[in-house]
Amino acid sequence: MPDGGKTLAAQLVLGRAELSRFTTQQVTRRLVAARAAGLGRLLYWPSGDRAADRAVLACCATEGIEAYLWQPVLADAHGDPGPGEQTVSAWGGIGHGKAGRWEELDRDHGGETFLFACPNAPEQLDRVGRMCREQLPSYAGLFLDRIRFPSPANGLEALFTCFCPRCAEKHSGMERWRAGARAFRDCIAAADATTLDRMGTLEAALGEFGLADFLEYRFRAIAGVVKRFSDLAAELGKPVGLDLFSPAIARLVGQDYSRLARSADWIKPMSYCHVPGPAGLPLELSCLARGLLEWGPQLDVRAAMDFVGRSAGLDLSAAASPRALLADGLDEAVAGLEAARAVRLAGGCAILPGFECVRHPDFQFETRREWVEGYLAALADRPGAVLAWNILYIPDDFLRLAAERLLGTTT
Repeated sequence: MPDGGKTLAAQLVLGRAELSRFTTQQVTRRLVAARAAGLGRLLYWPSGDRAADRAVLACCATEGIEAYLWQPVLADAHGDPGPGEQTVSAWGGIGHGKAGRWEELDRDHGGETFLFACPNAPEQLDRVGRMCREQLPSYAGLFLDRIRFPSPANGLEALFTCFCPRCAEKHSGMERWRAGARAFRDCIAAADATTLDRMGTLEAALGEFGLADFLEYRFRAIAGVVKRFSDLAAELGKPVGLDLFSPAIARLVGQDYSRLARSADWIKPMSYCHVPGPAGLPLELSCLARGLLEWGPQLDVRAAMDFVGRSAGLDLSAAASPRALLADGLDEAVAGLEAARAVRLAGGCAILPGFECVRHPDFQFETRREWVEGYLAALADRPGAVLAWNILYIPDDFLRLAAERLLGTTT
């Protein structure tokens, strides 16, 4: 019998490719089969096709699946933020940076561009807020995504955001922070093999350059965005889940678990150990290392990898280079360690770890069964998990395996 105290969740995206590839009946049949296997919660990114969206919600209601509105906020919210709303780096760059950026960032990813609005841009927040207020009454809860600043996958410069006019009005320290960011980059440019060892971690290094309160400003900005939407959900009597970067890299993008947990009912850490895409630990960490090496041509690769590992609180000694890390990934046990870290940081907020479980043709990514088994072993003591990131591409045997290991179901 399944453990009634555990939750098996999955995600569903009906983008352009899915709407052309699957009929509505095929989608709903997939949900019915998943419910029979033990699926209890669905995080649904609305397609914009009203008939398809109504069919998904009707199926969830009939089958007893909790349907959460999966709502991106600061990026990819059914359209990009305007140039006047996008984050601005300390060097005046708008949009994506350059150093270490994901090499496939400009490829078509089903409409996702990863162009981020400044958390202080009212137009973006107002637009997304209207969308939420209109759609959320039809759902059981709200699941917030893209609640962060740009990540290393956007380029190292993107970590030093935001310096737009709105942010300058909010805080008098902007020019001091801009000077600190530029001084840090100059230091890396002149660094030798011992510099990163002396710095310790990235956060400690930024503190040396007077940027500790800049990081604090970013934490407050993201917490403010999350609270705004959490308050909206509370008005409508809906619980809130958060899609957050894994604790190892969350602070890099302005996500402070302890603060964000106050505005949430549960959190999904994206502790992806293999997928070579944004939020995946191998990609984000390798982009960070490559960015540092591009800024610092005299830096030693091993020193850069060790610095990134210390900064993330992870052992990267087995990865000889950024490309090796991206190719080999991390052991799934890391997801269990990261889940335990999330529990400590989030206090009493429930933690439902997410792990990649798809064989996705558009992303040329195939999860291996041994990875799924490794994740399930690492997360056995958690109150459930989220199978990421599109249930239409999760093999049936992976779904059954997850239900058996997490819920105790048998088929």
